[in-house]
Amino acid sequence: MTKKGYHHGDLREELIRTALANLAEQRAHDMSLRKLACQIGVDHSAVYRHFENREALLAAMIEFGYQLLNAAIAEAWRSPGSWMTRLHLVLKTHLQFAQTNPNLYEIMFNSGLDETNYPALRQLSIEGTTMFVTYLQQAQADGMLLGREPKQLALTMCSMCQGLAQMLLSNQFDGPFAKADENLDQLVDRVIACMNVGTEER
Repeated sequence: MTKKGYHHGDLREELIRTALANLAEQRAHDMSLRKLACQIGVDHSAVYRHFENREALLAAMIEFGYQLLNAAIAEAWRSPGSWMTRLHLVLKTHLQFAQTNPNLYEIMFNSGLDETNYPALRQLSIEGTTMFVTYLQQAQADGMLLGREPKQLALTMCSMCQGLAQMLLSNQFDGPFAKADENLDQLVDRVIACMNVGTEER
């Protein structure tokens, strides 16, 4: 096999792109840095100059996932409409991201990775939850949700949304929850109602 040449920064990006592409057919925990090097066509020693182990590559993949999800949620919040309309869209966007990127979503929220070892990743994780707090503070500035602590309500939103996403990915909508996933709009409305946020015409 002919070994490919990469500039210093290019190989790292190519490794991440290839690993993410492999998620369509392979779970992240089954990946091998040596196999990844072979797939790209470089010597395995070159890979270890960028990622000391598979966990470091995993952290870079999760970082990319947070960037995608945070950007999608921020875009949803910028959509026109009432505060409740945009909240609905934000939660729906989170669920749709999980459905579209199931293996990436799994490692983002179930990798067991200690994010404190990866400052950039930790910052993106905090940024995602902070956005929810900011949205709720904006709602209170508009006279809604008064008397509710934004951080606690944001924690409830994130927890319920991630829980629903895991149920979607695990095909757990059966039994008493049968077909609950067939209409994400109704599912999101139920989440909002459970949080006693209230609903309005969308």
